[in-house]
Amino acid sequence: MTFADKVLIRLADPATRDAVFDAVALEQFASAAYDTSRVAIQGPYSAVFEELRLGVAVGRRGVAEGQWGRLGSSEKSAAEFQVSGLGGTGVLVDAIWRGFIVARANAPVGRITSVTTSHADLAAIDREIVAALGALPSDPVALGQERRQRLVARLKAAVSEPPIVTDELVDRLLSTAGAAGVNEFFDVASRGAAFEPVRVTFSEGPPPPPPSPRPLPVAAAVLVRDAGFGLAQLLADSRAVRDQLEADALGRADDPALRSRQGVLVVWIVPAALFLDADWPGANPDARRKAAGDWLAREGIGLATAN
Repeated sequence: MTFADKVLIRLADPATRDAVFDAVALEQFASAAYDTSRVAIQGPYSAVFEELRLGVAVGRRGVAEGQWGRLGSSEKSAAEFQVSGLGGTGVLVDAIWRGFIVARANAPVGRITSVTTSHADLAAIDREIVAALGALPSDPVALGQERRQRLVARLKAAVSEPPIVTDELVDRLLSTAGAAGVNEFFDVASRGAAFEPVRVTFSEGPPPPPPSPRPLPVAAAVLVRDAGFGLAQLLADSRAVRDQLEADALGRADDPALRSRQGVLVVWIVPAALFLDADWPGANPDARRKAAGDWLAREGIGLATAN
């Protein structure tokens, strides 16, 4: 029996279906489908299969454009048609899964006890320069350096972690304020914008409750491939499948509390032995699989392995 057939039989049987995806795979599925940096989720993970269709052919669509009109007339009618089959051979989707990835989430229990702000007084900075040098430098470059140095010092003094105040951060703040440089901010842009570091203090609060289940809706196209597949071709097939299923409105319903990355998740199931190949980045098979899964998650693809 082929590798793909063995995996499909395990997916088809409710008694073995839940074991097809391990915790590593489900965690990476969640990262591929959602921006999990904004959601405090953790394991254990599990999969819920509300709907599972096996052996689905997704045809490639081609676009036919044309125009017609009366001979000798400049008036033309145009049309565009999307026709299945014109785009080449279709892609076999081994399964379409609609359901949930169930993770665990901690409810926040801390409370804000104080909020303090620290206004960077730009006029005071200029007075400080005059006191130190006798006057503001006439050279714009020298003036900008003096102003920037003192502005950075005030910002660092106002925050709890001074190393976060970098030149890059200051440049970003100036750009956000619409200023081309520190002198323009001092002289013009500061009239409509200000830098005010805010320090927020939280209490520890009561002990947190146990993590509660958090269902993450998922609509996934499952592609099972044995060793020897072409990586570039499978990536192209994955994008074609996602585009087609999204065009057919087969994606999942959006959860307003979550920031989704993809409406349709594409899941690859490949042999675990694939990562014995040292050409994959990583020191050992587990590290190679983890690195590959993290990379593919950024492409909206979840990676699972099977024996």
